[in-house]
Amino acid sequence: METTPKFCRNCGTQLVHGSKFCEECGSPIQAEQAPPPVPQPPAQQPQAAYQPTGAEPIVGIIPVQRSKGFLGLGTESFNLIVTPNRLVFALMTTKMMNQAVKDARAEAKAEGKGFFGQWGAQLGWLKVVQRQYESMPIDAILNQYPGSFLIANAEIKKVRFKANIDEDSARSESEMIIDTVRGKHKFKLVHMGISEARKLMKSTLGRLA
Repeated sequence: METTPKFCRNCGTQLVHGSKFCEECGSPIQAEQAPPPVPQPPAQQPQAAYQPTGAEPIVGIIPVQRSKGFLGLGTESFNLIVTPNRLVFALMTTKMMNQAVKDARAEAKAEGKGFFGQWGAQLGWLKVVQRQYESMPIDAILNQYPGSFLIANAEIKKVRFKANIDEDSARSESEMIIDTVRGKHKFKLVHMGISEARKLMKSTLGRLA
């Protein structure tokens, strides 16, 4: 776009808008080219919040044990990790559990809790373990703890719970039985009652639990 200059380039006299010659010296007036418009930067689109791919949320953890070895006299401890798609049984050794207890007590001490506070906090070792699991992909958990295994929700036919009472000691043990298309799995609930364990299983399995 062309515009008329305000002053004559030859004598400096103020010009009348639209004039083709300077009224003072008669010099022709050359129209000036208007500077090109400054391009506006494109509007920034709001960035979507980062969401990690392949993440598998942990709904909850159920500590369980099962018999093993000759006549079932031995036991194996697992943390049953409940996810929306499968049940992951992460093997839990005594060494791992003791370390989790130490970590729980150390956290309580760092928070300024006294002896009794630390003693009570160590009962929350399962929360320490859960935070460790949440920082790892599920497949990494399976690889890190040899002896771990999983059951896909699609393979589960039914999950049942029952309380067994030892007549000699009058002690009650809670049992969870998982019926799958490949067979049956029996576990003893540890540090968790039937109602809480059933609630976790129902959250992903619905009527199957």
